[in-house]
Amino acid sequence: MDQARFAALSGDRNPLHLDPVAARRTQAGAPAVHGMHAVLWGLETLAKAGLWTERFGTLRVRFRRFISLDRDVRLDLVRPGVPLRVVLVADGATTTTLELAGGPCAPAGPLLSGRDVRVQTMPLELAPSDLAGRSGCIAAPPLSGCIAYFPHLAARIGAGRVASLVRLSALVGMVCPGLYSIFDGFEIRLTPDNLGSALSFRVREVDERFRMVRLEVAGGGIAGVLTALMRHPPVAQPSLAAVAPWVRPGEFAAVTALVIGGSRGLGAVTARLIAAGGGRVAITYAQGEQDARGVAADIGPRACRWFQYDARAPAAPQLARLGWMANQLFYFATPRIFRQKPGVYARSLFDEFRDIYVDGFAAASTALQAQTGRPLAVFYPSSVAVAERPPGMTEYAMAKAAGEILCADLQQSRPGLWILVARLPRLLTDQTAAASVMPGAAGAEGQSGEDAVRTMLPILRAMRAGCHG
Repeated sequence: MDQARFAALSGDRNPLHLDPVAARRTQAGAPAVHGMHAVLWGLETLAKAGLWTERFGTLRVRFRRFISLDRDVRLDLVRPGVPLRVVLVADGATTTTLELAGGPCAPAGPLLSGRDVRVQTMPLELAPSDLAGRSGCIAAPPLSGCIAYFPHLAARIGAGRVASLVRLSALVGMVCPGLYSIFDGFEIRLTPDNLGSALSFRVREVDERFRMVRLEVAGGGIAGVLTALMRHPPVAQPSLAAVAPWVRPGEFAAVTALVIGGSRGLGAVTARLIAAGGGRVAITYAQGEQDARGVAADIGPRACRWFQYDARAPAAPQLARLGWMANQLFYFATPRIFRQKPGVYARSLFDEFRDIYVDGFAAASTALQAQTGRPLAVFYPSSVAVAERPPGMTEYAMAKAAGEILCADLQQSRPGLWILVARLPRLLTDQTAAASVMPGAAGAEGQSGEDAVRTMLPILRAMRAGCHG
């Protein structure tokens, strides 16, 4: 069953699972498989293979990693018998653990709330402070659909219980916590009421410091406790009006810049600063067309153009759409930085970073200089990770270090090409904010725009001097 079909069955249409542009601003970095889809697939596989022969009364699940789309997933039997323990493995790493403990069905408890909550087409956008005391009752999905998709599991535990497990996905992803949710895990026990009845829920605990919520659920043949985390909302970008007071009138009037990756983050801040100083900018985007449109609309058509650019594709044909004779290039093209991986080093990940930070940069800078036939000042954003090498960022640091070497040699070998390299600190951007649900992991959220301006403005002034020097 594919992603869209499970979303339709469960009602969980959270953008984390379905929208590539929205998902890139989350911890997953790209659309991820529904966690409950993976769990139900694992249980269906066990039931179909006959590996699960004992009666069980409790199911414990922990979601440890996201599962990217189009990845092979393997089910490994860790411990047979009772309790039965299995893990789901993708890309060489454990993504999900499942434990089936023995025992008869527990007595059915009362519903936790009688207030009906309708699962809408868009998830609720809530903050941790909105969650305390929330409760409700959600109708189960159609039993026929659950039986069709998970027939062996439905025969084993009953279609009503399968429907309730399916509905947990929508509860977390659409209702509570909703839009910014990450399903962390659950422990449920089977109960006798197995008629596909509604699933009730109640928030039991909210820890705003850790952005964690625990919910009690009951109904439809199950009862238990869920745990979910809340990721930070996307980082708000400062507007042209917000950055204008930082810039001297006309100080970038001689600048015509191409900002590759200028639709968001530091690239968007750079474009707005140049425009605020009287310069012209062309910005590119890889996926987020709406983001690029927003930046261009904020700056205005006289000072800003935008077009799509793929750093992995040949540069010259794409740069022909620029239309202006640029004298500066800012290269903010970047893939997803923070990744899940099974070990210290993954060659495929290094290759992906190298394609963008080394090969893509070389192609863009040399093609743009050849197109203009004029001196070109180029900014290459390296990272403090080259020296600090935080855990899990080996490939990223290696690629950025290679990019620094390339910059030095390109500048030495190509007359008229001046390259400024700066190892930028870890600022609060979509990627760094998404790297952790912990507050303060990447800096104070309310100061992200100011921090980006403080970082980029001296670089812009140095680029202006380099362009005229």
